[in-house]
Amino acid sequence: MVKSNNNKTTDHLGFEAELFKAADKLRGNMEPSDYKHVALGLIFLKYISDAFETRHAELLADDPKAAEDKDEYLADNIFWVPKDARWSHLQANAKRPEIGTLIDDAMRAIEKDNESLKGVLPKDYARSALNKVMLGELIDLISGIAMNESGDKSKDVLGRVYEYFLSQFAGAEGKRGGEFYTPRSVVQVLVQMLEPYQGRVYDPCCGSGGMFVQSEKFVLEHGGRLGDIAIYGQESNYTTWRLAKMNLAVRDMWLTGFDAPSMHTMYIDKPMRGHGLMQAIARVNRVFRDKPAGLIVDYIGIAQNLKSALAQYSKPDQDKTGIDEREAVAVLLEKVEIVRDMFFGFDYQTGLGGTPSERLAMMASAIEWILDKQQQWAAAEKTPEASR
Repeated sequence: MVKSNNNKTTDHLGFEAELFKAADKLRGNMEPSDYKHVALGLIFLKYISDAFETRHAELLADDPKAAEDKDEYLADNIFWVPKDARWSHLQANAKRPEIGTLIDDAMRAIEKDNESLKGVLPKDYARSALNKVMLGELIDLISGIAMNESGDKSKDVLGRVYEYFLSQFAGAEGKRGGEFYTPRSVVQVLVQMLEPYQGRVYDPCCGSGGMFVQSEKFVLEHGGRLGDIAIYGQESNYTTWRLAKMNLAVRDMWLTGFDAPSMHTMYIDKPMRGHGLMQAIARVNRVFRDKPAGLIVDYIGIAQNLKSALAQYSKPDQDKTGIDEREAVAVLLEKVEIVRDMFFGFDYQTGLGGTPSERLAMMASAIEWILDKQQQWAAAEKTPEASR
């Protein structure tokens, strides 16, 4: 564990600065714009490996067979890390001249087993221009981060380190650093003005994701939880987008274009495949553990993607997914009757066969109809609680 001069642990503000100074000394003549990908990529690898090893140890103690089941990690939003890609393996081989190749192989193996990380991780540690002695020393330095911490504490420490390193690299790059990093103080002011207690947080130029990190902190500081906000972001620079994906992953946040709304239905509004799709479903099931019955998912044109994703999982999991078609049709017909009763007396025919403008106008009228009905129902109740 990195310690400050006053003998406090990594909880003490300032250890990040000491760690960055040590890492920067190893940089030598390498440009900060290149070195940041080397250092941040390794910090990210340490993070996902630590998270994996923690869960792996828990599963081994409970059920050794489950410890080798990818689904167990997926359900807890933890990346699967193959044996030769784990930090302990890289640390043990840090002094070998082929350490760059070992790291690249580790990154490729992780991307192969985790679809949401494809194309995200740096994979050029074996290049001849990168000093392998420096690389080994950097691995040793990063190995000390959160060494005596565990669970969420370790994740928080690594998240702080990643964020601090981002800010320092941005400062070293000068004006160019503004392309991927906005000073935290500026972002904090924006977030305080926006007050994102719940709903959607959208950043059209998200950079490395600082707005989302500070929004998460705002929600937690005000007694909320991660599921209260959904994050949406766009970034035109591919390299910066990769930094954002890693930055959010070390915070257990997901820039998937949507998050689970506070209901029992998850609406998927972008293409998702394989592990990414199953990960989203597993996340919703974990966040809303107390919901009645099962998760209802409104799939918009991705039925085939779901079937392909399920093919990667065990037969028992496939058998537990979905419900009998006759049962589904019965529920659908029941809901149709409820909706018909709600709209009794309302002319919705233009919504079925009218022009686009007529259908839009009908939808607005339908909303007004329901709002009026809602007021009538509330007025008919005899107690304030029922009226609400």
